[in-house]
Amino acid sequence: MLIRRYQHVDRRPLIDLWAQVFNDQQPHNSSARMIDAKLAVDDLIFLALLDKQVVGGCMAG
Repeated sequence: MLIRRYQHVDRRPLIDLWAQVFNDQQPHNSSARMIDAKLAVDDLIFLALLDKQVVGGCMAG
């Protein structure tokens, strides 16, 4: 397993993963919106990859 910082190419895989895990579709819970808001402040988004596939992600602060 590889842990690394978020990269722009990870956007869709991370959004898709969070949609599966957190299936609350409320607008304020939009994964895309959360990623954008976090990146506006800092880049502390971390991913777990297994065989080059995103299997986990978290934001730190």
